[in-house]
Amino acid sequence: MFKLRGCPKCHGDLYVGEDIYGTYLSCVQCGRYFAVADAPGRGIRPVPDAQPAGPPVVVEYDLAA
Repeated sequence: MFKLRGCPKCHGDLYVGEDIYGTYLSCVQCGRYFAVADAPGRGIRPVPDAQPAGPPVVVEYDLAA
């Protein structure tokens, strides 16, 4: 998504993007980069219907055979 003429430095167009670190704004013309505070509801979300892990599986091999 773009915000036209939204850059406070050069009044260029801002690109709104998202990566593993969160949401950011980047100016297409001058390259200025702005980190955006996370919006409410973003972050770690619980997995629906997640079950706790059971006991560990132990596999025994008979290497002598």
